[in-house]
Amino acid sequence: MKTTLYAVLLIAAMSGSTSVHSDGLVHAKQVIFGMDCAPCAYGMEKGLKALPGVQSVTVSLNEGYAEVHLAPNSTTSLTDIREVVRKGGFTPNDAQITLQGRLQLSPSPMLTTAAGQFALELGALGEPSVPLQGLRVQVSGSVAADSAELIVARIDPVASQ
Repeated sequence: MKTTLYAVLLIAAMSGSTSVHSDGLVHAKQVIFGMDCAPCAYGMEKGLKALPGVQSVTVSLNEGYAEVHLAPNSTTSLTDIREVVRKGGFTPNDAQITLQGRLQLSPSPMLTTAAGQFALELGALGEPSVPLQGLRVQVSGSVAADSAELIVARIDPVASQ
């Protein structure tokens, strides 16, 4: 039987406190308002590449977004990415992000990542087919503009390294 896990991830700890057994933000696709020229897109790409742990950046001027791939255990957060967008003179809108970390269910549900600990509001958990405590997971979802809440679309187990 497939387990369904509904969750809302509150991104309250978006500062750079680190954790040894974690991964952090591994992907972000940030929608950007206001980019209207090639030099704007180039400046945005250059600014995002300067963030710690960034492996690659793709900026689409026509589609109005920046896609950032980060190394495991990067301390760069969505807040950092949005700050670069603002410093470039643009407005960050919605983002699609992927986090990796360890799931903690007791005393309260949390996801521990390199960027900090994130509270999880778990809805219908169902009967888990595997023990969830301490499981390394990948959480994907969307964050509205200037929001502190990740609407979780998926939580998947990740093979331990």
